[in-house]
Amino acid sequence: MTRLRDLVRGQRTPAIRLPAWLDRLISIGIVSTDELVIERQRCVNVAAFAVAATALSHLIINAFHDFHGLILVNADNALMLAVSLLVPRLHRIGDYAGGIALVLAVLFGQMFIVWSLGLASALHIYYTLGGAMLFFFGVENWRLFLTLFGLYVLALVLALNLAPVAGLVVPEDQAFRDMLSSQAMINTAAIIAALIFYALWDRDRARMELQDEHARSEALLGTLMPQAIAERLKSGREARIADKIEMLSVMFADLTGFTAAAHDLSP
Repeated sequence: MTRLRDLVRGQRTPAIRLPAWLDRLISIGIVSTDELVIERQRCVNVAAFAVAATALSHLIINAFHDFHGLILVNADNALMLAVSLLVPRLHRIGDYAGGIALVLAVLFGQMFIVWSLGLASALHIYYTLGGAMLFFFGVENWRLFLTLFGLYVLALVLALNLAPVAGLVVPEDQAFRDMLSSQAMINTAAIIAALIFYALWDRDRARMELQDEHARSEALLGTLMPQAIAERLKSGREARIADKIEMLSVMFADLTGFTAAAHDLSP
C-alpha cells in the first residue's frame, strides 16, 4: 500500500527537462486536448521558429551586404519571417492548418528566392527538408504528407532544371552566392538537429510517462490481489482462475449470542 501511495503522489520526470520558457514557447497557440494533435502542433511550432530564425539570418546578412540591390529578396525574407511567426495562431482553425500553411509558405517563398539568387547560392537545399513534414501530420495522414512532399520534390526538380545558375538579382556577385551557399548548409544542418532533438526528447518524455503508468498499474494489482494471482491474470493463459486445495476444510463458527451482544457494544 505504501508503494502504491508513493507512486500516486509522486511524479517521475523526463531524463531531460526543457526550460519552462522554452516549453511554453513551443506550445504557443495550441488549444487542442488531444495528446497526438498537441504533439504534432508542437513540432509545427518548432519548425516555424526554425524557419523564422533562418529568414531572419538571411535578412540581416542580405541587408548588410546590399540592402537596395537585394530589396526584393529582403522583402521575401521579411514576409517569410512574419508568416512563420503567425503560424501558431492557425492551430485554432484546425488540427493541421498551421502545418499546411507553413509548408506552402516555404514552398512558394523559397521558389522566389531560388530564382532570384540562382543555383549558385545553393538555397534550393532547403527543399530537402520536406521529409520533416511527416512530424507535422504523422503516418496516419500519409496521403496529405505524400501530396505536400510531392510538391517539394517537384519544386526541387524544377529548380535544378530550370532555375538560372547566377540568378536574376545581382548575378555578378559570385562571392555573395558562395557565402549564401555556406550559410544554407549550416542552417539546414541546424534545422535538422533541432527537429531530431525535439522528436527524441518527446519520445523520451512519452516513454517515461508510460513507464510511470505501468508502475502504478503493477502496484495497484499487487495491492488488490496476491502477486502470484496477478502474474497469472496478466499472462492471459488462464480464462478463469479458481484454485482449490485438496484435503482442506474451512469452518465458519459463531458464539451463541455474540453477534447480538457485539451489536449493543459501543465502538
